[in-house]
Amino acid sequence: MKILFQGDSITDCGRDRSDCHNLSGYSAMVAAALGGGHEYINLGISGNRSRDILDRYESDIKAVAPDIMTLLIGINDVWRRYDSNQYTSPAKFEATLRELFTRFKKDLPKAKLIVMEPFTVPVADKMHWRRDLMEFIDVVRALSVEYADGFIPLDGIFAKAAMTVPYAALSADGVHPDAEGQKLIASVLAEEIRRFL
Repeated sequence: MKILFQGDSITDCGRDRSDCHNLSGYSAMVAAALGGGHEYINLGISGNRSRDILDRYESDIKAVAPDIMTLLIGINDVWRRYDSNQYTSPAKFEATLRELFTRFKKDLPKAKLIVMEPFTVPVADKMHWRRDLMEFIDVVRALSVEYADGFIPLDGIFAKAAMTVPYAALSADGVHPDAEGQKLIASVLAEEIRRFL
């Protein structure tokens, strides 16, 4: 099986981009959990938004032709509104992801798509993002019903984990998971991928 991890900085996680097989963070943990016999490819790029994933579709998805693709995208679509005044509306976000998913299903009809919803943990300087983020999460959930073969509600999963683990141990800045947060993503993602192996 060829397993492609696609997304933004949470997926990138400081990988060596000169080697698509170089894994870091949750992608490395998933590969360790699933073991050999599979090809693991990480093409996450820090800072990417949904439109960047769509722009990279031909080279970084279609040409790779994965058997399984996992996708975590959306937090930068929210973030850029607040740090760069670059607003992505929920409608634009939906249209971009719908085009991406439509092309994926058309070009790679046997491939499985596992979608993870974007998330934050409630640190003070990110709390004002929540209204925007929830609109984006609603988009991801609705499109996943239409297109995805697997879905992971990460925002809810992180909220549940915070009942027993301090949020700061999951993500100090509210966006990028620390070691415990990466382990949390890896555990649920590995379980979801196993359904298709």
